Amino acid sequence: EEGTYNLLERVATVIAERLFAEYRPREVAVTVRKPAPPVTVPAEEAWVEVVVRP
Repeated sequence: EEGTYNLLERVATVIAERLFAEYRPREVAVTVRKPAPPVTVPAEEAWVEVVVRP
């Protein structure tokens, strides 16, 4: 799925699903970090971790 993504969760999920489909591991964990996210409160970074299992 090519294109732009508005949520870190979606980016991490797409990466994890692609890795899982390609390599068929027991588990895939992907962490995506964004420095200086555009949020209304001060934050140095935002991050999310997605785990995909069969």
